[in-house]
Order: sequence, then C-alpha cells, then structure tokens
Amino acid sequence: EKQGETVETEENKNEEEERRRQEEEEKQRQEEERQRQEEEERQRQEEEDRQRQEEEDRQRQEEEERQAQEEEERQKQADEERRRMEKRKRMNQMRAMRESVVITHTRERQATLSELSAA
Repeated sequence: EKQGETVETEENKNEEEERRRQEEEEKQRQEEERQRQEEEERQRQEEEDRQRQEEEDRQRQEEEERQAQEEEERQKQADEERRRMEKRKRMNQMRAMRESVVITHTRERQATLSELSAA
C-alpha cells in the first residue's frame, strides 16, 4: 500500500511540476508577446513622428520659398519704382533746363528788341 501511495505522490508531483512548467511557459509566452507589441507600438510611434517631422519640414520649406518669392517680387517692384522715379527726375531736370534756355533766350530777345526800339 505504501508503494501505491508513493507512486500516487510521485504522479502528483509530476503533474504539479508539469502544471508549473506550463504556467511558466505561458507566462514567458505572454511576456514575449507583450514585449513584441510594445516594440511594434514603439516602431509605429517612431514612424508617425518621422512622417510628422517630414511634413513639418516640407511645410516650413514651402513657406520659406513662398516668403523668398514674395520678397523677390517686392524687391523687383521697389527697383522698378526707383527706376521710374529716377527717369521722372531726369525728365523734369531736362524740361527745367529747356525752359531755362527758352526763358533766357526770350529775355535776350526782348532786351534786344527794347534796345532797337529805343534807338
């Protein structure tokens, strides 16, 4: 009878050991699965961050290019306006010189006429 009990006790031990081993394997499997999911989530987050950064960089570059084009256009308009003002100034100076010549010439002629009529 003792031998039967010993065999039963040995079987119980073996069953208990097998159950523990399976529980450990299950715990290990769950831990590996948890780590795998965490790694996938980390990689997914990194990819989202990378894409967001690329989009922000693209938008910033587009904005910088747009501002550069606007500044270039403003500069062109300012240059054109400066050229028009310089041309207008030259035209006014030439007109003033012509008018001065005409006035001087007219005065000289009037003076000559006055001298002739006085004579």
